[in-house]
Amino acid sequence: MNETLQTNLDALDRAYPECAQNVRRAVPSPRLTPVTTRDGQISLEIQGGRALHSRYNPDREARRLLQTAISDRVATVVLLGLGAGFVLRRLLLDYPAVMVVVVERSWSTIRTILATINLAEDLTGERLVLTVDPIDLQRRLQSYHQPLIRPGLVVLPLVPWTEDKENRQHFQDCRAAVEVLLRTEERERFTIARFGLRWLVHSIHNSRYMTDRATTRETKDRLCERIATKRVTVVAAGPGLDQFLERRRVAPGDLLVSVDTALPALLQRGITPDAVVVLDPQAWSVLHLRGSVPERTILLLDGGVVPAVARQVPAGSVLWFFGSHPLHQLLYLAGAPLHIAPGSPESVTEAAVLLVRAAGAAEVTVAGADGGYPRGTTYAAGTYHHTVANRGAYRLLPESHFFARTVYPHTRIHDGEHRASAEGPFFSTGDMSNRTERIRLARETAVSPLETHPGDREFAPSRFWADHAGELAGTIDRLRALGGPGSTPVPSIMRALGPHGIAHLPVFGRLNRDEFSPDTLIPRLIDTFRTVQGFILAENRRYS
Repeated sequence: MNETLQTNLDALDRAYPECAQNVRRAVPSPRLTPVTTRDGQISLEIQGGRALHSRYNPDREARRLLQTAISDRVATVVLLGLGAGFVLRRLLLDYPAVMVVVVERSWSTIRTILATINLAEDLTGERLVLTVDPIDLQRRLQSYHQPLIRPGLVVLPLVPWTEDKENRQHFQDCRAAVEVLLRTEERERFTIARFGLRWLVHSIHNSRYMTDRATTRETKDRLCERIATKRVTVVAAGPGLDQFLERRRVAPGDLLVSVDTALPALLQRGITPDAVVVLDPQAWSVLHLRGSVPERTILLLDGGVVPAVARQVPAGSVLWFFGSHPLHQLLYLAGAPLHIAPGSPESVTEAAVLLVRAAGAAEVTVAGADGGYPRGTTYAAGTYHHTVANRGAYRLLPESHFFARTVYPHTRIHDGEHRASAEGPFFSTGDMSNRTERIRLARETAVSPLETHPGDREFAPSRFWADHAGELAGTIDRLRALGGPGSTPVPSIMRALGPHGIAHLPVFGRLNRDEFSPDTLIPRLIDTFRTVQGFILAENRRYS
């Protein structure tokens, strides 16, 4: 092992020990060889003579590239190819608020680079991530790229290396992984911006219904006894539900778990589901239930649903669950009898499938989750949407026009397996296709059992919210203590936020939908947390 490699590995050991181990185990790649540039820099070329960087002044080349590619709104840069480190070094020196994720072809390639180029100073900070795998790239970006704080992400390829015929497919896969993640984050940002305040308000009020741990355990046991080792059908509200109920006579012993939207369609046919799952924080949920939840039906409620849903049923009929919302995670850690929904579901049908599987079902089938609108039909007969459309209908505006105006403009005729046929067109969207795939994976992927919080002490909501407001005061103090806002990287901001500050990033996303500069980021975070802190204290006094 040469001195340059040892120096680099010592730096990696301090900052990224796992990467250092991967490099040590790797066999050096013969595809890169060192070359000296006209200005005396050590650079690299691909075996055969193609240079990775300028043969004259690679540092100036890196500066020019970054000046055109990086704005002050960029938070994360993905470098496809480390090369001789010229772009990495300029990024770390000239853009102190930027997080850098380097993706290479293999650990063998990285070992060859680190045996040639001294990058020890660049490998010791917290702003660098090294990886060689597209899936690991996604995972690391989810940890380090925080679009609610700084949304800008740029992918910079080292073109001579990424377009090399032996590397091209690998780097195309890496770029595709980033694009998939960005699309997912965009959907999540839209949801957070739309519902961030509601999650907070509803969570404060719903926590008052989470105090009876013994009753919660009894309800969970009752649900699991019904479902464990059984075949369960999850019923969604798409038009396929009508066909499902026409084809199959539902017997008293059949186990059905309904999403809230489908409940009216089942009750209208005299069918009582064993459980109903509610995920949406909007008031629609109350209208779907209409105060008519059967006595034997168990409600599985996300912690952010409209509080009126919980008020209309006895405590022994409710199980609370949560997905990835950071505020609900704090409630769980404080002893609230919430149940963890595996997989952080994006739709109520996905949540229902995951919860049923966590309750021990041997097999889960799904009805009414059509992934679109077959024959131009939107929802099963008897659902609340049909009720609304029917009430507003008149001769010149029939019921079908309600759906045409509110749904069809956002859809397209599916060009895959559901082509237009003699039965009519199949309307769909990209989001619907994504949800269908997630539901399929939810049915097939192993999940952890449905468990209540292991602690024995009762959850005290008033004490939790008072303590939480105090923690937010500490968050505000840490944010004030940060250096210049424009030069503070996201990991430093996340440490200052701590778990209690992170819990309110959804509210920050809702209140700060317009673009803002890095220099105003921390003041706006502080203003948001002050507002949230005051609101929590005021609401908590109502119950104290």
